[in-house]
Amino acid sequence: MCLYTEFLAQKFTSPVSVKNYISGVRLLHKLLGIDDSGVHSFDLTLMLRAVNLTLRHFPHRKLPVTIDMLTGICKSCDLFGILGKVLKFAFIL
Repeated sequence: MCLYTEFLAQKFTSPVSVKNYISGVRLLHKLLGIDDSGVHSFDLTLMLRAVNLTLRHFPHRKLPVTIDMLTGICKSCDLFGILGKVLKFAFIL
């Protein structure tokens, strides 16, 4: 499991992705009734901590929607008739 974790850490940039894949392996072991002693090992726990430290992932946050942007979107929705009114309502909501 530690080798698989190392492989995942080389392929992904987010530690959350690595944990999700390991969680999938744990679930697969439970569903198939396979011995899961390697999935809950102390070495794997340390490896996941190391992945957290080495793959510091900082998500790129988008800028918030401004009133000017929302006004422009609503004005362009007026061209679509009733569908435009529905879209305008959805964007404002």
